[in-house]
Amino acid sequence: MDCQHHGTCKVVATGKLSDNTLVSLRDEHHNINDEEREIRDNTDRQGEVNFNLYVPTNCEEITVNLVTFDQDLIVPGAEEMNSNAELTFVLRPYESPENEYLVIRTPDLEVIRYGNTFNLDLFLERQGDDIFIHVYVIARGKIIHDGSKQVGNIDGYQITVTPEMIPSARIVAYFIGENNHIIADSVRIEVRRECHNQVTVGLVDIDRRPFGEAAEPNNPVHFRITAEPGTDVSLIAVDKAVLLLRDFHRLTSKKMFSTMDAQDTGCGPGGGMTSEHIFKNAGVTVIASDGPLNVGDREGLRNLKLHCMHV
Repeated sequence: MDCQHHGTCKVVATGKLSDNTLVSLRDEHHNINDEEREIRDNTDRQGEVNFNLYVPTNCEEITVNLVTFDQDLIVPGAEEMNSNAELTFVLRPYESPENEYLVIRTPDLEVIRYGNTFNLDLFLERQGDDIFIHVYVIARGKIIHDGSKQVGNIDGYQITVTPEMIPSARIVAYFIGENNHIIADSVRIEVRRECHNQVTVGLVDIDRRPFGEAAEPNNPVHFRITAEPGTDVSLIAVDKAVLLLRDFHRLTSKKMFSTMDAQDTGCGPGGGMTSEHIFKNAGVTVIASDGPLNVGDREGLRNLKLHCMHV
């Protein structure tokens, strides 16, 4: 976010209950006269809500307080017994020694799915001409897309969503500015959690007639499995009585996608106060011809997640 210039900034918040029920969010911030302003809105089907905040000239920081607003979570007559969630964070301007900036934005799509192609919006403030923007897509510590193009002050870059981007990925963009300074920005995208290779398992009898889920003891059971050619398939049979006793280790798509998402080497939704912060938050270490950027040592996933939770 560039707070050095007059304009607005956009805050995107996500709020869901444990059962994925959407919530109402309230945003509180201070205007140019340091007066508190409140904005209320409901989350969309993805649990997200957008707030546009007015940014005065030479603003040094904006404190945002996000609160869920559910009257059912407030005990009547005892407002202090309030179970609504609350989060406070501070927005600070990007630091650029040459007053050069880069902002990247993804489209306001309800759902980003495998196979979609979307346009990444690029907004540049630069000193020179003939600027080439470099774009990388990173998922689970791997660069799965890289490209570059010559751009103007306002431009776009097309990205096609691949299976490697499920369930989330990070887009990192940068250009080389005056005095070889690297100007960067990043954003995290959520991709719909679905398998691109749909595997189906069905039960059929010897005569190929479906007989449902019931089968007599000691009778052979025939499976029909459909998937893309070359797919490796493993089968396991577990008595339901065992699952009733303990199904913690039962493999589900939710557990699979959660494990995949835990391999994200980045931190937060993207952005940062400097290019070094942006690269580190995206899980990237940069080595340039004049030496590496000071993004700090890469940490283990567990320590990195703890760091993300406390910053």
